[in-house]
Order: sequence, then structure tokens, then C-alpha cells
Amino acid sequence: MQKRSRWGRSALLFLLLSLLLLYIAFTRIPLLALGVDRLVGAPLRTALSRVAGAVSFSLTEWLLLSLPLVVLLSIPLALFSARSRAATRRAVAILLVPAVCVAGLYVLTFATGRHTPPIEERLALPVAPSPTGEEVIATATWLTSLSKAPPSYPGDREAEALLCRAYTAAGERYGFFANTAVAVKPTATPLLLRLGYFGLYAFPLGEVTLASECPPSSRTFTLAHEMAHASGFAREEEADLVALLAALLSYDPYLISSVAEGILGRFLSCLAVDAPALWRQVSGGLSDAAREGLSRAGEVYEGGQAAEALAAEAPDYSRTVLLTVALYRRLSSQEGGGASIL
Repeated sequence: MQKRSRWGRSALLFLLLSLLLLYIAFTRIPLLALGVDRLVGAPLRTALSRVAGAVSFSLTEWLLLSLPLVVLLSIPLALFSARSRAATRRAVAILLVPAVCVAGLYVLTFATGRHTPPIEERLALPVAPSPTGEEVIATATWLTSLSKAPPSYPGDREAEALLCRAYTAAGERYGFFANTAVAVKPTATPLLLRLGYFGLYAFPLGEVTLASECPPSSRTFTLAHEMAHASGFAREEEADLVALLAALLSYDPYLISSVAEGILGRFLSCLAVDAPALWRQVSGGLSDAAREGLSRAGEVYEGGQAAEALAAEAPDYSRTVLLTVALYRRLSSQEGGGASIL
């Protein structure tokens, strides 16, 4: 009876802790979420990455492939458990305990990061809700000038080492916890590409998985973007900006070219739908190297195919475009404001 009571108290404590974490994650208290992320989430992400790095194969790919099998096995388990109450409790424990553990890891490593203060507040970077066409073109031209193709792109391991140094410098500069223990695993099957991803950072597993079909020109940008997720930036657009800042701080031509080319692809995909006239101007100014790299990555869209009425409306730019324009505006400012960013 005493042993059962001790287990009961432990289960109740775990449940109360889970409810507290859910409250923190979903009540959207930015400073509280940021505190939990720095105190618990960041060390946990690093520890998970170290564990994942000790395994030679991709845990993410293994999990995605084995998930249908687990679902199929749970059906006879549920049928068997209906015969006795003890079997029912065991079945519930077998299914519920791992699910609760994964949910707790999800909250600590991902959900709290979605409710931290926006990156523009943390960097004091004023973002205009609707930049002018001239600013968008100037920013795209700047990205094009940065995306000069290097003689050859680095391999995954070399890019990983370069990015670890870049993120260490960026973490020191901007005050975030850089996860440089991130484990990078290539896939053995086209599973990620089937899901529509070149790369994926699995928060509960702590590893980055790169699709084997991801072209060399996009692998470094994809890895930089996923490493931003590994460092706690859960929002997609913020991961783009952090990847660009880390590349610029590295002063490495490989990183700068690949990341700038990837951000330029984001620009083109947004402008092709929301601002066809600007798309034509930006795409017409692409260098041959940038056009070739974006073509291999599938990022050159047939712009101007949207209804012409869209051109007369205020473009609904993606947040990646807005953040990059704000960064370019700060860096090109002659009032000394750029020193607060780089």
C-alpha cells in the first residue's frame, strides 16, 4: 500500500508539473516563456542533441517510419486489454507514459519558444508593416550581391563546423543560448522530401535531418535554418533571420552566399504571389550564379501569374521579407544604428 501511495504521489506531482508547463506555454506570457526556455529549454535541447549525436542513424527518420507500426500494434494491445482490468491499466501505461514524456519535451523545447518575445523586440529592430517597393528591391539587390556562388559548396560536416562557430559568435553577440551540439543526420530514404521538407529539426529528439535530395546550394542554408530552431527560435521567419545574422557574423563566404541565396528564395516565393511587378524587377536583376542555385533548389517561381488586381493592392509580405528589409534598413543606415546589430 505504501509503494502504491508513493507512486500515486509521484504521478500527481508529475501531472501538476505538466499542467504548469502547459499554462506557461499557452498563456503567452513572453517573459515567463523566455525564462523557462533559457533555464530549462536550452540545456535540455543541448542534452538531447548530445544523446542524438551518439547514435549513428537518424532517430527522426526511424521514428517517422516506425510510427505506423506502433499504431498497428496498439490495436491488438487494446483488444487484449479489454479482457481484464489489470491488462487495461498496463496498456494505458504503455501508451500514455511515452506520450506524456514526449508532450513534456515538446512543451519545454518548442512550445515555450513560440511564445518568447518577438526577435524584433529582442534586437530592437523596428519592422515596418508595409515597406516601400524601393526598399524591397534594394534588400533583394543586397541579397543578390551576397549570394555570389563560391567555387564549391562545403559538405555537411564542414558546414556544420562553420555554423557551430558562427552560432557561438551570434549567441555571444545577441544573448541567446546557441546549441552547438546539434546532431546532423542525412536521410537514407526520400521521406522528408515526400513530406515537403529539405530539412527538419525534431525538437523532442534534438537532431537535424537533411533530405538526401537537398541540392548542395541549399544544404548549408537549410542546416543554418534548422540550427536556429535548435537554438530556441521556434518561429520559422525568426529562424531565417537568425541564420542570416549568424552567417554575416561569420564573415565566411560559403555561409554568407548560401544563406543569402536561401533568403532570396523566400523573397521570390512571396513576391511571385503578392507583388508580381516587384517579382519581375527582382528576378530580372538576379545574377547567373544566384539564378542557377535557386533553380536547383526549386525556388525560382513563375512570377506575375497572380491576378493583376493584386498589383494594385498593398502586398501582404511574409514576415521573413519584413524582418530582412528591417535588417537591411538598419545596416544601411548612416546614423550609426547598424552597430547594435552587427
